[in-house]
Amino acid sequence: ASSVLKLDSLFRPDIVMFDNITYSFVMSSSLGSGNGFYLTSDFDNEYTTGVTSSSVAAGTAITEHGTYTFTPTSSTPRMMYYKTQAANNTGGRILIRTA
Repeated sequence: ASSVLKLDSLFRPDIVMFDNITYSFVMSSSLGSGNGFYLTSDFDNEYTTGVTSSSVAAGTAITEHGTYTFTPTSSTPRMMYYKTQAANNTGGRILIRTA
């Protein structure tokens, strides 16, 4: 399980988020160069709408350390995924709901 993301002591949990609420992911340690955290709606392309980061990879919002924030809206896809660049199976699902 060391090659998957751990959130609040759980490995790859599903996350439920609500529109217009800001959520923060704090990297407690560096994920390593070229292994940043990000969100995607299709498991390939980085999703950047409503995303900010305190420490980003060049030209992206991918975060290797620091704080990554996301505020979903009514136009955000209802199913999202969180992951790292390391491998497709490092993250999990985010279910977006109307508040």
